Amino acid sequence: MRYLPFALLAIAMIYTLVDCVRSDGNHVRAMPKGIWFLVILVLPVIGIVLWFLFGRPQAVPASAAPIARPLAPDDDPRFLSDLAERRRRERAAQQAADRAAERAAAQRAAETPKPEGERPAADPHRDQRPDRNGHNPAQGSAGTGPDEVTGS
Repeated sequence: MRYLPFALLAIAMIYTLVDCVRSDGNHVRAMPKGIWFLVILVLPVIGIVLWFLFGRPQAVPASAAPIARPLAPDDDPRFLSDLAERRRRERAAQQAADRAAERAAAQRAAETPKPEGERPAADPHRDQRPDRNGHNPAQGSAGTGPDEVTGS
């Protein structure tokens, strides 16, 4: 119990020395940072009190000193408006290209002559193979196999 005051003084002194070393030299008040370090070492109790009263940099309220930090691209309004404009232009260019492709396809279709007597293509889903009786369902009822009624 009799070592408690010395332990508390040692802890306070170490904390103060670390605080002094980590402080920004431009913001330390009254004396240069190196002199404050020596004052805290040479006059432990008085140096600690003086450091916290007169030497330690004062905390600046956040509202008093706004921090100018770079904006992320998604936080920058100018970037977002440029991005929206670029998307609009790309969408318009894509629509124009699609319309031009459709016009070109329609023009090619109009210019291609259709041969007369052309049959419509057979239904691809319909079975083209003759059944076991030799009838081809795609050709209708006139098959090439034996007649079912006559058996010939």
